[in-house]
Amino acid sequence: MNTKPIKPNPPNQVALVRKLRGLNRKKAASLLGHKTAVAIGYWETGFKSPNLKNALKLQFLLNARIDQLFPNLARDARDELIQEGFRPEDISAQKAHPPNS
Repeated sequence: MNTKPIKPNPPNQVALVRKLRGLNRKKAASLLGHKTAVAIGYWETGFKSPNLKNALKLQFLLNARIDQLFPNLARDARDELIQEGFRPEDISAQKAHPPNS
């Protein structure tokens, strides 16, 4: 009988998208301004999450939305809002307009 543990689903899509873009961890870390690839590894494994600035940098570097890179986190955030009474249908028809800067 095979007793190999089943690998859980990855906590996010950062490693997959990074590899699809042809970047290794070291190169991605360098482009993001990190001296080592440790932080990238933490983010890819779900051990830690990037701060907002690094999440935005990942979005630009990997050409993927944050919610695509971190779908579980995005789903959890949405579910928490819904538990607090947020109704997505209330704003789904509205278009967001950021303030002029």
